[in-house]
Amino acid sequence: VAQIFANALARQRSEDSLRENEERFRSLALNLPGVVYQFYARDDGQRGLRYADGRVAEVCGLSPEPLDTLAERFTACVAPEDREKWLASIEEAARSVQPWDQEVRFIKPTGEEIYIRGSSLPQRLENEVLFSGVIQDVTERRRVLEKLKESEQRFHALVEQAGDGFELLDDEGRYLDVNAATLKQLGYTREEMLRRTVFDIAQSLDRDRFVRESRSASSGFPVRVESVHRRKDGSTFPVEVTISRIELGGRALIMTLVRDVTERRRGEEELRKSYAEIKLLKDRLQAESDYLKTEIKVTQAYGAIIGQS
Repeated sequence: VAQIFANALARQRSEDSLRENEERFRSLALNLPGVVYQFYARDDGQRGLRYADGRVAEVCGLSPEPLDTLAERFTACVAPEDREKWLASIEEAARSVQPWDQEVRFIKPTGEEIYIRGSSLPQRLENEVLFSGVIQDVTERRRVLEKLKESEQRFHALVEQAGDGFELLDDEGRYLDVNAATLKQLGYTREEMLRRTVFDIAQSLDRDRFVRESRSASSGFPVRVESVHRRKDGSTFPVEVTISRIELGGRALIMTLVRDVTERRRGEEELRKSYAEIKLLKDRLQAESDYLKTEIKVTQAYGAIIGQS
């Protein structure tokens, strides 16, 4: 009798503990974003949901009851082009017992299309792998990312079509990306440029000056400097470089706008020559004018002397 009583007491404690754990799990589920679930993948091939909180109706448009058909109904709403990938990822996670994370297009029974992300940390139990995780609606984040991607593509297209060189460098002066104009200016291929640093290209640029100029750009105001760049064939040309600091992917980088000022310098030189020639001509005319004035005065004085005699 004592043994029966002890077994019953142990069973009661176990049931109480299980209920407490379930209550804690449900309480936790209410405070997490998205749909909290538990999915099992049994060794005999059975697949199904052990738990899904009520927000499955709000997020996915599916009734949480009956629970035993929810997994099948949910999978049927995954977009056809993503469904095989979704199921295969679950099977791979069940086999490897590795963290699971998957994002797919989801079509609600109403026809509304959203993007969902499922994530979980699978756990190996006696005869099954238990996925405890969350399903989130990531439609808005996906739209923001797509708009950002479109903006980046437009910016990249503008940069590629620009007549000036655009260069992206890290703090060590290594080239991370360049546009077509840079390649045309220097005569390198893109692969060759990405193996080089700014010190290979800019004459008389040392690390101290590079650090000083890039730090100056960190204040939020672009820095404009003049330099001389060396082409692949060894020839050189004058440039005007505008240095800016940007953040890309959480990383602080240096962006430079490089303008070939050869024609401008040539024009400036022509202007200087023309000015020098004009000044020389002006000085000559002034000298001749002064000479003529002197001659006139001498002639007038001579005439006056002749007249008096």
